[in-house]
Amino acid sequence: STLEIKDGGQIILQGQNAQLHLENMTIRGIIGSNIRCTDPSSKIVLRNVRWIQSGVFDYNTGGIDVEGEVTIPCPFNFNFASNGIFKIQSD
Repeated sequence: STLEIKDGGQIILQGQNAQLHLENMTIRGIIGSNIRCTDPSSKIVLRNVRWIQSGVFDYNTGGIDVEGEVTIPCPFNFNFASNGIFKIQSD
């Protein structure tokens, strides 16, 4: 399945300890900070995801867990500038 974030679209996790699990999918249209957390205790979990950016992506708050096979097939930077944890788990 594919999730496409159109111009102006956003995914925002609000509140403490919020989690968003994105699994077995392709995500398109990632740019700027259109996927983000508002609290440092929150995180996004990517599992078997194809992450397709349409420009530079900045992640400034919260954590990211990478599980399974996650690919980022693009020439754009993925800037992780959060104090949160960026955890990569191998199978």
